[in-house]
Order: sequence, then C-alpha cells, then structure tokens
Amino acid sequence: MDYIGEKELKNKLDDFKNHLENADRMILSAKFGEGKSFFLQQVREDVDRFSDYEFITIYPVNYVVAPNEDIFEYIKRDILIQLAKLDLLSGIDLERLITSIFSFENFKEVISFLFSCIPGGNICSKLLDKATEISQKYEEQKNTYEKYFKTFEVQKGGLYEDDAYTQMIKEALCVLKNGYNEGGKDNPKKKPVLIIEDLDRLDPAHLFRILNVISAHIDDCSKPDKVGNKFGFSNIVIVMDYDTTQHVFEHFYGKEASYTGYMSKFLTEEPFR
Repeated sequence: MDYIGEKELKNKLDDFKNHLENADRMILSAKFGEGKSFFLQQVREDVDRFSDYEFITIYPVNYVVAPNEDIFEYIKRDILIQLAKLDLLSGIDLERLITSIFSFENFKEVISFLFSCIPGGNICSKLLDKATEISQKYEEQKNTYEKYFKTFEVQKGGLYEDDAYTQMIKEALCVLKNGYNEGGKDNPKKKPVLIIEDLDRLDPAHLFRILNVISAHIDDCSKPDKVGNKFGFSNIVIVMDYDTTQHVFEHFYGKEASYTGYMSKFLTEEPFR
C-alpha cells in the first residue's frame, strides 16, 4: 500500500467533495486494505469542507445471513436508528403521516423498535407522546377495503413498500435538508449522504445478492421518471473495489455480461478512485 501525504490527502478531499456535488450516486473505489474507510473517516471529521453534509453509514456485511426480503428491512432500521441518534425524528409530523388505524399500528411498531434500540431516549418518548395523542382518532376505524390495499405498502421487502420505517426516514431527511430548531437552537440545512460500507468484505455470492437487493430498491417506484432514491438521500456512496469486482462479476456471469451496464445503476459518473 502506498501512503499519501497530507497535501495529497487534502487534494483528494477536495476532489471527493466535487464528486459529491456532481454525482448523486457514486462508487468510492480502492483495493481492499488501501484505506477507503480511513479516507471516509477523514471526510466525516473535516467540518470545514463537509459542513453541508450529514453522513449515514450502513454495513451490509451484517446482513449476509438474512434472506433477500429481510435485507432491505435491516437497511431501513439501521438508517432510522442513526437518524434517531441525530435527533432528527422529533420534527416529524406524525399526524400528517398517520392516516388510518392500519398506519397507526404500523407506526407503533416502529416506535417500539426504537425504544428497544435506544432505551430511555427522549426522542422515543416524544414520538410516543405524539402517537398517543393521535390514537383516539383511529381507535374505531375498521376499514377492511383500505387495509387490503395498504398491505402492499407494508409488505416486507416488497418493491412498493412505503411503511412507517420508510416514511419516517423520508420525513427525517426532509427535516435535515430544510434545517430545524431543536431546544431553541437552529440547525442549518444539510445534505444527507448514505454510505454503503465494507462491500469488499463480502464473498462474491453475497456481494451480488445484496447489490441486487439495493438495486431493486434504490429508485422511488412512485416516481419512475425521476432520478433519485426512494428515501430522498442527496447522495448514495458505495464503497468497494470497482476493478476487482469486475473480475469477480465476469467470473460469475461470463465475460459477455455487461459489468458496466450492471454497475450503471449505482453511479452517475466514473468511480472516485
């Protein structure tokens, strides 16, 4: 491994920021063990260059034992926990999101999950208080017809899912993008960035399985004509060795398969090397 000096590191940080500003989907590429995670840590700690960004990181290596339909559920929960720890959920308008007894029960599940992961957290208490205020409104609702159609939105792992986890992530990211006031303190607008880390640690079969799940869910199915992602992140950064993965891909699928076409789902410019 060739170590870079401080000046070169600063130049790379400048280049990375420029890449973020021009690519909503990107791949951070270097060989295994050459410092991708170290570089991203420098990015997070560089408050001068990246003060306009908030980085949310997930580690798909934790999901390899899960079936495909559960992988995206783990991703949503990991994202939501980090947003809760940033105190971005208290600004969510629950009353606007909860529109039926069915969605109310779904949101109760999410709040219970947050309580189990962040015990004693003020954010969970605030959400529970809000939900309790709303509960009476839907206590008597028993609309089977609506429940039937809502089932598609909360189907675990379904392409069209838009359950309480997804909705709360969307709303929290809107709060982050628009800026918010918490405890009398104004928090400036920030661009949320999702970093998908450590894909190099997956064996090939799991790597492409998880990439396929991410690929299937990366777009907002309700807005197929718009480039972006279903949650509303400003950027998605996938961390992997782009070139080595090409060799693995061609070994798995054959050299006639289009690696460039396959990876075009995950990047809008050349990989950042």
